Amino acid sequence: VGLFDALHEGGPATSDELAKRAGGLTERYVREWALAQTANGFIDYDAASGRFSLAPHQAMVFAIKDSPVYLAGAFDLAAAMIEGETAAELEAIRQPTLIVQGSEDMLVPLADSVWLSTQIPNARLEAIEDTGHLPMVERPVRFNDALLEFASAT
Repeated sequence: VGLFDALHEGGPATSDELAKRAGGLTERYVREWALAQTANGFIDYDAASGRFSLAPHQAMVFAIKDSPVYLAGAFDLAAAMIEGETAAELEAIRQPTLIVQGSEDMLVPLADSVWLSTQIPNARLEAIEDTGHLPMVERPVRFNDALLEFASAT
């Protein structure tokens, strides 16, 4: 639908402005979506202006496609895992790989990340305690520390 992209590219917006930016969507549905994203901490809301916004760390996850933490790529990986078509592709990865997982992730079991880390040569798993599905949003300092430590070691 492109709501994260529209919010990132156009800056802060009311739900009506965001609905128009995203191609004329129904404002009510955009408002409900935006409030749900705000409740999850995925976007920000300024009650005084009635505008929603995407902070830089949120944009890296949801809108910046070449970001190392862009979330959409994870869906392709999950689909490949479900279809069981990953063995050759995973073994072909030769770069050092950091897998970051929230220990309390309700969508992707920690066991899946443990398995993934055994399939990729030179992979390291970092499980962040008391964290759900989006450690880069829920625990940005801990996530960034793990990323910086990994990057400095490779």
